[in-house]
Amino acid sequence: EMLSIDLRPAERGQRGIVEAVYYLQNEGPEQHLDLLFAFGSEDNADWSITLDDVPITGARTENTDTPRAWWPPATTPGLDGDTLSYGPGWITVRPLAFSIVVPAGASVLKVRYHAAVRIHLARPAMVRQFAYVLAPARAWAEFGGLDVTIQLPGGWPVAVTPVLERDGDLLRGRFDAIPANAIALTMRPPVPEAYLTTKRVAWGLYPLVAIIGL
Repeated sequence: EMLSIDLRPAERGQRGIVEAVYYLQNEGPEQHLDLLFAFGSEDNADWSITLDDVPITGARTENTDTPRAWWPPATTPGLDGDTLSYGPGWITVRPLAFSIVVPAGASVLKVRYHAAVRIHLARPAMVRQFAYVLAPARAWAEFGGLDVTIQLPGGWPVAVTPVLERDGDLLRGRFDAIPANAIALTMRPPVPEAYLTTKRVAWGLYPLVAIIGL
């Protein structure tokens, strides 16, 4: 699987763009498969599916009886070492159902969609949370590896599990096995230095105000 996530639109309050490309290898005759794609957020739209560049029709299923591991994560990592609530109440996220006929040999399945970036109220700046569910890959007959790239808004601090390498505003990772049930990410706009300076000065004035008050 090659997973590309573009979170730069979050800077403008828009959905992130997710593209998951699966390189399939069928060693037998063609197979008809009924598949489910698990989402990491409830609010997603504009999805498309192709098999070898041929569009496939799909629909959101009404069935919410999906394995617990397929649910969005309960938390995302905090920027200060803590965790932030994410998943509770989101367990009714409906997967995307579609059918494909996998030909013998190699083929390429691609799923693309726009997914909500959740806002978490916080100071000094509101943080954004995002998740992508990896758990369904544990049911595959064979897993050939996962390549992940995540594009971030310019200069935004980020915390992510599993750990990904940061190069500028790009996160990268390569895994030979499923590293976790989900990728969970927290980010926020950079805090202006003027804000931090004002905060430090304000805290420094508290003792002076107390002394003057006495």
